[in-house]
Amino acid sequence: MSAILIAGGCEFVKEQNGLRSVEIGSVDVREGGAYFSSRSIAPMIVARRSAASAATAAGDVIVVGGCSAPGVHESSAELFINNTDMWKSSSITLIHGRSCCTQWSPHHDRLVLFGGYDGTDCLRSVEMIDIEQGRVESLKNLPCSLKNAASIPMNEDRTLLVGGWDGQRTLRTMFEFSLNDQTCSMLALLPFPVESHAIARNDHFAFVVGGYDGISVIDSIVLVDLHNFESQLLSVRLAVARENHVCQIVRDKYLVVIGGWNGFRSLDCVEVFEIVPSPHFLIALNTKGNLTCARNRPTSCLLPL
Repeated sequence: MSAILIAGGCEFVKEQNGLRSVEIGSVDVREGGAYFSSRSIAPMIVARRSAASAATAAGDVIVVGGCSAPGVHESSAELFINNTDMWKSSSITLIHGRSCCTQWSPHHDRLVLFGGYDGTDCLRSVEMIDIEQGRVESLKNLPCSLKNAASIPMNEDRTLLVGGWDGQRTLRTMFEFSLNDQTCSMLALLPFPVESHAIARNDHFAFVVGGYDGISVIDSIVLVDLHNFESQLLSVRLAVARENHVCQIVRDKYLVVIGGWNGFRSLDCVEVFEIVPSPHFLIALNTKGNLTCARNRPTSCLLPL
């Protein structure tokens, strides 16, 4: 079974009661539905809401940035050592402390952070972390401020930055970012604006799950065809409308939606969907099991096997 590292978040609205706690979850699908189980492991060194994370070439996980308390946006990083279930501090330090950024890992030894929030401003800056060498490099700024977006990786040079907030409005844009020439250009539009959503890619499709549309928390799932960048609203919906959640695809067959905020409280519930061919694309499974605690804006990463 694929294992998912789920770290941090906060208990309450905005940045209140940041969490250091971490758990490892897995999904078992058998007749009658999906079963999510999770176990707590050693906590992070620093509480982190809306941090970025990525698997490393060494098989560990780096977690960087995030908000540790109201108004406190971290520039520090730490490493989860996979074979010990323990955490250790990293020498990596961001140039600009940030949370709510968009992340992309073009290689196992690189992590790119786009925009985000520093407690005062919605950011345009972009930083690339060389995980193995412990270096941080500033890249060209984005054409606009951007937080609460999500990315769809295309290849080792390109990623799509989808939705988000530019400091004035919720966006429906899909920007294409090229690492080689550090350009960012508008590519397509979603059916509606969305921020604080989650995205997962499966083959040449991507699922844009839930989020906030500028008015309310939503339960919709949008399918993006990565051949032509056309998008469609699927008929299947989340059982619980949510934003500030995370999602992962396990075994190339199941979309797992985890935690978040429903507009009133943090969530500990998990939803699992089976990925099927057109025209349905997703089938909701009866899912049992919860997180060890409610998490608003955690970070997550598939653990290297």
